[in-house]
Amino acid sequence: MASLHFDRRAEDEPVSKLTVAVILTLIFALLTISHIVATVMTRTAFGICMLLGGLFDTVGLIAQSCSDDYIKGDMATKLGQVFPFLAPVLFAAGNHLFFVRYLRKTALHGYACVPPDFVIVVTGGCDILYFIIQAVGVGKLANAVTPAAFDTARIIILTGLGLQIVCDGFFIIASVIFHSRVSSFYSLNNTFPHTRAQMWGVHLCSFIIMVRTIARVLEAAFSNSNVHILDIFLMSLVLFLTLTWYPKFGFCSRRRANNDFQFPLANFQAG
Repeated sequence: MASLHFDRRAEDEPVSKLTVAVILTLIFALLTISHIVATVMTRTAFGICMLLGGLFDTVGLIAQSCSDDYIKGDMATKLGQVFPFLAPVLFAAGNHLFFVRYLRKTALHGYACVPPDFVIVVTGGCDILYFIIQAVGVGKLANAVTPAAFDTARIIILTGLGLQIVCDGFFIIASVIFHSRVSSFYSLNNTFPHTRAQMWGVHLCSFIIMVRTIARVLEAAFSNSNVHILDIFLMSLVLFLTLTWYPKFGFCSRRRANNDFQFPLANFQAG
């Protein structure tokens, strides 16, 4: 992901950097293909967001590998800026959709502090809104040729990132309260270990995305940092972790995956 610096100077890319870019592209491509296969097999809504996010990152990395000049403003450079910057929004949306699916399939929505429909309306609406705002901002950034244009793009990006932090903060609070309430009544450790692991996976992905968003805020606010490697590493972790969420797919056995949603925890007596 290209830095938000307006005055980044063009320079020849060393061969070693190109090699690293190719390796990272292959990693993202393999993870994305895995999500495509899993989504086709399971027909899950959250999987669509994950595979789209993976495609955004993969296309962005390919574009960066093909671009050797950050001043000319060619299409490859612009794609390398825009697509990876927007990918985490799609990952966040997938995380929100999976949590709502979890509430409904396990019949545990009564323990949530807000109804699942409210969660999906609020988070879904916010996801669409800050996706559009960030897309406009990073699009303007990619085409900025003056300091004034750069400042305008930075303000728009900060607005979108700020809204994302508020929305994801609401989601983190809601999911933690739900997990705390369920843990007070059910022995998740002994009854459904993989279900418990999935909830921790939701928390971990939320934390990773929040760290990335805060890093982008600092980059946009101070215009003197580059979170390229951090962004790539964190988003690859999200893609890897979420592979375990698909029923009958991922790193859990078929029997354990079936148990996740076919036997609601709400049918058991509180321990």
